[in-house]
Amino acid sequence: MSRAIISSPANGKIKQLQKLREKAAFRKREGVYLLEGKKSIREASPGSLREVYHTQEFQEREGHWLEALREAGVPCQPVSEAVFRKISEENTPSGVLAVVRTSTTALEELDLEGNPLLVALERIQDPGNLGTVIRTAHAAGARAVLVSKESADIHHPKALKSTMGSIGRIPVVQDLDLGEALEFLRERGVATWAAALEDSEDLFGADLSGKVCILVGNEGRGISRELLEAAQGRVRIPMPGGAESLNAAVAASVLLYEALRQRRQP
Repeated sequence: MSRAIISSPANGKIKQLQKLREKAAFRKREGVYLLEGKKSIREASPGSLREVYHTQEFQEREGHWLEALREAGVPCQPVSEAVFRKISEENTPSGVLAVVRTSTTALEELDLEGNPLLVALERIQDPGNLGTVIRTAHAAGARAVLVSKESADIHHPKALKSTMGSIGRIPVVQDLDLGEALEFLRERGVATWAAALEDSEDLFGADLSGKVCILVGNEGRGISRELLEAAQGRVRIPMPGGAESLNAAVAASVLLYEALRQRRQP
């Protein structure tokens, strides 16, 4: 049985969706977040989808897909175009978004067997940077992303957009005391290499081929002294062009792919 279209932005469900989009504390309390766009929703675990909201125009284009969701037990709620624009983060809305249950991963649950590559982020403030690192770590085959306390919310709409669906494809451990986390890794044979400009090895001379966690710091302040001292090595990215520094997400990407390159050498 089809549902009636929600056409009022004052509807209680629509107000809740707006709060989920705007407030990290509300997302955390409710244990859900919003995921927009068919591609990203398809990447999510089917069992994690709590409800889908869509426009009539999307229904006309993707009716078979929505029907498959309904048959799988996912409620699909039509809304007017005007209402969808109220709940969408996009300048050009795709016409579909989902309420997704948050999954959590504990540090102790990570697979550290073999030759793992991980990335740790200290106080990354820009959600776009955070999402880009998650996407790149997934692409480079990293085992997990570790995110410190006082970092951006990984379920912020801009972070989710930057992950392009990778959020459900790689373990992300949040709200960590990174000092304790890096010690946990060290005890299990994983060496931390911190991205630093001073007292550091040139990237192309550093050995990142073993069990490694790459540590990248805050966009403005870099890595804290405490974590620099906890790291087993420090590495700098050569910048012969004279730039003073790189964006945190760019730096993490360069380091991850150099580690991957070293692992692929015969």
